[in-house]
Amino acid sequence: MLTGGPALLLLPLDRQAIREPFLGERIVLEGPEVAASKDGDSIVISVNGRADQVEGGYTLRVGHDATLDLSYQFTCLTACEPRQIGMVLELPVRCDKLLWRRRGDWTVYPEFHIGRTEGMATAFRDPAWGTVPDRERPPWPWALDQNALGSNDFRSTKFAISDVALTDANGRGVRVVSDDQHQSSRAWVETQHDRIALLVAVYSNSGHEFFVRLHADPSEYLSLHPSDVIEDTITCRLIDAK
Repeated sequence: MLTGGPALLLLPLDRQAIREPFLGERIVLEGPEVAASKDGDSIVISVNGRADQVEGGYTLRVGHDATLDLSYQFTCLTACEPRQIGMVLELPVRCDKLLWRRRGDWTVYPEFHIGRTEGMATAFRDPAWGTVPDRERPPWPWALDQNALGSNDFRSTKFAISDVALTDANGRGVRVVSDDQHQSSRAWVETQHDRIALLVAVYSNSGHEFFVRLHADPSEYLSLHPSDVIEDTITCRLIDAK
Protein backbone atom coordinates (compact mmCIF):
# COMPACT_ATOMS: atom_id res chain seq x y z
CA MET A 1 0.00 0.00 0.00
CA LEU A 2 2.98 2.34 0.44
CA THR A 3 3.92 3.96 -2.86
CA GLY A 4 6.90 6.10 -1.85
CA GLY A 5 9.29 7.16 0.86
CA PRO A 6 10.51 7.02 3.47
CA ALA A 7 12.16 10.42 3.34
CA LEU A 8 13.47 12.60 6.16
CA LEU A 9 11.66 15.90 6.76
CA LEU A 10 13.29 18.70 8.73
CA LEU A 11 10.52 21.28 8.70
CA PRO A 12 12.03 24.61 9.79
CA LEU A 13 10.29 26.78 12.36
CA ASP A 14 8.41 29.50 10.50
CA ARG A 15 9.38 32.53 12.56
CA GLN A 16 7.63 34.91 10.17
CA ALA A 17 4.34 33.01 10.49
CA ILE A 18 3.72 32.84 6.75
CA ARG A 19 0.07 32.01 6.10
CA GLU A 20 0.68 29.94 2.97
CA PRO A 21 0.98 26.15 3.44
CA PHE A 22 4.47 25.54 4.81
CA LEU A 23 5.46 21.93 4.28
CA GLY A 24 9.22 22.01 3.76
CA GLU A 25 11.02 19.68 1.39
CA ARG A 26 11.88 16.05 1.92
CA ILE A 27 15.63 15.46 2.10
CA VAL A 28 16.99 13.43 -0.81
CA LEU A 29 20.16 11.46 -0.10
CA GLU A 30 22.78 11.83 -2.82
CA GLY A 31 24.17 8.61 -4.30
CA PRO A 32 22.78 6.40 -1.55
CA GLU A 33 24.26 2.99 -0.83
CA VAL A 34 21.52 0.34 -0.80
CA ALA A 35 21.91 -3.18 0.62
CA ALA A 36 19.37 -5.97 1.07
CA SER A 37 19.54 -9.21 3.03
CA LYS A 38 17.32 -11.87 4.56
CA ASP A 39 17.03 -12.31 8.31
CA GLY A 40 14.83 -15.29 9.15
CA ASP A 41 11.38 -14.55 7.77
CA SER A 42 12.17 -10.87 7.25
CA ILE A 43 13.75 -8.88 4.42
CA VAL A 44 16.10 -6.12 5.60
CA ILE A 45 16.87 -3.14 3.35
CA SER A 46 19.45 -0.53 4.38
CA VAL A 47 19.90 2.85 2.72
CA ASN A 48 22.75 5.22 3.62
CA GLY A 49 23.88 8.47 2.08
CA ARG A 50 24.50 12.17 2.48
CA ALA A 51 22.71 15.44 1.76
CA ASP A 52 23.53 19.08 2.47
CA GLN A 53 21.79 19.00 5.85
CA VAL A 54 22.49 15.47 7.14
CA GLU A 55 24.33 12.22 6.63
CA GLY A 56 23.16 8.77 7.66
CA GLY A 57 20.36 6.51 6.62
CA TYR A 58 17.59 4.13 7.50
CA THR A 59 16.77 0.42 7.66
CA LEU A 60 13.50 -1.19 6.60
CA ARG A 61 12.62 -4.58 8.07
CA VAL A 62 9.71 -6.15 6.18
CA GLY A 63 8.11 -9.13 7.92
CA HIS A 64 6.06 -11.95 6.44
CA ASP A 65 3.20 -10.97 8.77
CA ALA A 66 2.57 -7.59 7.05
CA THR A 67 4.81 -5.68 9.46
CA LEU A 68 7.28 -2.99 8.50
CA ASP A 69 9.74 -1.51 10.98
CA LEU A 70 11.61 1.61 9.92
CA SER A 71 14.68 2.63 11.94
CA TYR A 72 16.66 5.73 11.02
CA GLN A 73 19.66 7.65 12.24
CA PHE A 74 21.02 10.88 10.77
CA THR A 75 23.78 13.21 11.90
CA CYS A 76 23.19 16.93 11.35
CA LEU A 77 25.72 18.79 9.20
CA THR A 78 24.13 22.23 9.60
CA ALA A 79 22.24 24.15 12.26
CA CYS A 80 18.45 24.24 12.20
CA GLU A 81 15.52 25.40 14.32
CA PRO A 82 12.93 22.72 13.51
CA ARG A 83 9.16 22.85 13.65
CA GLN A 84 8.88 19.11 13.01
CA ILE A 85 11.34 16.24 12.49
CA GLY A 86 10.39 12.85 11.13
CA MET A 87 9.99 10.52 8.19
CA VAL A 88 7.40 10.91 5.44
CA LEU A 89 5.60 7.91 3.95
CA GLU A 90 3.58 8.14 0.73
CA LEU A 91 0.28 6.38 0.02
CA PRO A 92 -2.17 6.33 -2.90
CA VAL A 93 -4.55 9.29 -2.96
CA ARG A 94 -7.46 6.86 -2.44
CA CYS A 95 -6.21 6.28 1.14
CA ASP A 96 -8.02 9.41 2.24
CA LYS A 97 -9.54 8.24 5.53
CA LEU A 98 -7.53 9.11 8.65
CA LEU A 99 -8.14 7.37 11.97
CA TRP A 100 -6.21 8.09 15.14
CA ARG A 101 -5.92 7.62 18.88
CA ARG A 102 -3.64 9.78 20.98
CA ARG A 103 -2.87 11.03 24.48
CA GLY A 104 -4.65 14.31 25.12
CA ASP A 105 -4.03 17.17 27.52
CA TRP A 106 -7.69 17.03 28.57
CA THR A 107 -10.14 14.23 29.28
CA VAL A 108 -13.00 15.73 27.25
CA TYR A 109 -12.98 17.47 23.86
CA PRO A 110 -15.84 18.89 21.76
CA GLU A 111 -17.15 16.53 19.08
CA PHE A 112 -15.48 18.32 16.16
CA HIS A 113 -12.31 19.50 17.95
CA ILE A 114 -9.25 18.72 15.81
CA GLY A 115 -7.32 17.85 18.97
CA ARG A 116 -9.73 15.18 20.23
CA THR A 117 -8.07 12.03 21.51
CA GLU A 118 -9.56 9.74 18.87
CA GLY A 119 -11.45 10.24 15.68
CA MET A 120 -11.87 9.80 11.97
CA ALA A 121 -11.41 12.43 9.26
CA THR A 122 -11.60 12.28 5.48
CA ALA A 123 -9.24 14.33 3.37
CA PHE A 124 -12.04 16.62 2.19
CA ARG A 125 -15.48 17.33 3.61
CA ASP A 126 -18.58 15.68 2.17
CA PRO A 127 -19.87 17.67 -0.86
CA ALA A 128 -23.32 17.40 0.73
CA TRP A 129 -22.30 20.34 2.94
CA GLY A 130 -22.49 22.50 -0.17
CA THR A 131 -20.75 25.84 -0.60
CA VAL A 132 -21.34 29.35 0.71
CA PRO A 133 -20.43 32.82 -0.63
CA ASP A 134 -17.44 34.69 0.80
CA ARG A 135 -18.05 36.38 4.17
CA GLU A 136 -21.04 34.18 4.91
CA ARG A 137 -20.87 31.79 7.84
CA PRO A 138 -20.76 28.18 6.59
CA PRO A 139 -22.96 25.45 8.09
CA TRP A 140 -20.01 23.10 8.68
CA PRO A 141 -17.66 23.23 11.71
CA TRP A 142 -14.24 24.90 11.44
CA ALA A 143 -12.64 21.43 11.47
CA LEU A 144 -14.07 20.91 7.98
CA ASP A 145 -12.65 24.11 6.49
CA GLN A 146 -10.24 22.97 3.80
CA ASN A 147 -7.66 23.88 1.21
CA ALA A 148 -5.83 21.85 -1.43
CA LEU A 149 -3.98 19.90 1.29
CA GLY A 150 -7.16 18.68 2.96
CA SER A 151 -9.50 19.69 5.76
CA ASN A 152 -8.29 21.16 9.05
CA ASP A 153 -9.31 17.92 10.75
CA PHE A 154 -7.37 15.76 8.29
CA ARG A 155 -4.15 17.76 7.92
CA SER A 156 -3.65 18.96 11.50
CA THR A 157 -0.89 17.46 13.62
CA LYS A 158 -2.02 14.72 15.97
CA PHE A 159 0.33 14.89 18.96
CA ALA A 160 1.33 11.91 21.13
CA ILE A 161 -0.31 9.21 19.02
CA SER A 162 -1.04 5.69 20.18
CA ASP A 163 -1.79 4.74 16.59
CA VAL A 164 -2.77 6.40 13.34
CA ALA A 165 -4.04 4.82 10.12
CA LEU A 166 -4.74 5.86 6.55
CA THR A 167 -7.16 3.61 4.67
CA ASP A 168 -9.13 3.52 1.44
CA ALA A 169 -12.88 2.97 1.04
CA ASN A 170 -12.35 -0.80 1.38
CA GLY A 171 -10.47 -0.49 4.66
CA ARG A 172 -7.04 -1.27 3.19
CA GLY A 173 -4.11 0.88 4.16
CA VAL A 174 -1.33 1.40 6.69
CA ARG A 175 -1.36 1.77 10.48
CA VAL A 176 1.47 3.27 12.52
CA VAL A 177 1.68 2.09 16.13
CA SER A 178 3.41 4.13 18.83
CA ASP A 179 3.17 2.24 22.11
CA ASP A 180 4.92 4.88 24.22
CA GLN A 181 3.15 7.80 22.48
CA HIS A 182 6.38 9.70 21.79
CA GLN A 183 5.49 10.29 18.14
CA SER A 184 3.14 12.70 16.40
CA SER A 185 1.64 12.48 12.93
CA ARG A 186 0.40 14.77 10.17
CA ALA A 187 -1.21 13.88 6.84
CA TRP A 188 -1.82 15.99 3.75
CA VAL A 189 -2.89 15.58 0.14
CA GLU A 190 -0.41 16.11 -2.70
CA THR A 191 -2.85 16.31 -5.59
CA GLN A 192 -0.18 17.11 -8.18
CA HIS A 193 1.45 13.74 -7.44
CA ASP A 194 -1.79 11.81 -6.90
CA ARG A 195 -0.76 10.76 -3.39
CA ILE A 196 -1.17 11.38 0.31
CA ALA A 197 1.81 12.07 2.54
CA LEU A 198 2.02 10.88 6.15
CA LEU A 199 4.63 12.37 8.45
CA VAL A 200 5.54 10.36 11.55
CA ALA A 201 7.40 12.89 13.67
CA VAL A 202 9.81 12.18 16.49
CA TYR A 203 9.72 15.90 17.35
CA SER A 204 6.96 18.46 16.90
CA ASN A 205 6.38 21.82 18.57
CA SER A 206 3.53 24.32 18.58
CA GLY A 207 4.87 26.57 15.85
CA HIS A 208 5.49 30.31 15.97
CA GLU A 209 2.17 31.92 15.16
CA PHE A 210 1.47 35.05 17.22
CA PHE A 211 -1.13 33.56 19.57
CA VAL A 212 0.86 30.35 20.04
CA ARG A 213 4.14 32.00 20.96
CA LEU A 214 2.43 34.04 23.68
CA HIS A 215 1.47 30.85 25.51
CA ALA A 216 3.99 28.19 24.46
CA ASP A 217 6.62 26.87 26.85
CA PRO A 218 10.02 28.07 25.53
CA SER A 219 11.59 24.79 26.65
CA GLU A 220 9.64 22.87 23.99
CA TYR A 221 11.60 24.55 21.19
CA LEU A 222 14.62 22.60 19.98
CA SER A 223 17.74 23.84 18.20
CA LEU A 224 19.81 21.41 16.14
CA HIS A 225 23.55 21.87 15.72
CA PRO A 226 26.19 20.12 13.60
CA SER A 227 26.93 16.61 14.98
CA ASP A 228 23.50 16.35 16.67
CA VAL A 229 21.85 12.98 15.98
CA ILE A 230 18.28 12.42 14.82
CA GLU A 231 17.01 8.87 15.34
CA ASP A 232 13.82 6.93 15.86
CA THR A 233 12.00 3.70 14.99
CA ILE A 234 8.58 3.67 13.32
CA THR A 235 6.38 0.58 13.53
CA CYS A 236 3.93 0.05 10.65
CA ARG A 237 1.28 -2.57 9.99
CA LEU A 238 -0.33 -3.14 6.61
CA ILE A 239 -4.11 -3.33 6.86
CA ASP A 240 -5.97 -5.78 4.65
CA ALA A 241 -9.76 -5.66 4.93
CA LYS A 242 -10.17 -9.32 3.96
